Amino acid sequence: MSDEGQAETPRTAAMSLFDKPALYRIRVVGRLDDRWRERPGGLELEVIEEPRGSTRSELTGVLPDQAALMGLLGHLYSRGVPLIHVERIEGERS
Repeated sequence: MSDEGQAETPRTAAMSLFDKPALYRIRVVGRLDDRWRERPGGLELEVIEEPRGSTRSELTGVLPDQAALMGLLGHLYSRGVPLIHVERIEGERS
């Protein structure tokens, strides 16, 4: 039961998962610069040089909620950074 006394539906249960901190990995095309490490939350940045000459970057770190994830993805989009993959690695950290 929720705080209002109503039964929790699968949708509301799933939504409540995304209102909590979670560890994410975001992969993009190209090389992100070190300024991405200085963003709030201290994301880790790994730049991977592929054998065929292409480059991709991975940002990994805890984001406080799905709104923060969407803000980060919007920031990448507004800079024209092509997205490869977004992965929620684990939920709330204790």
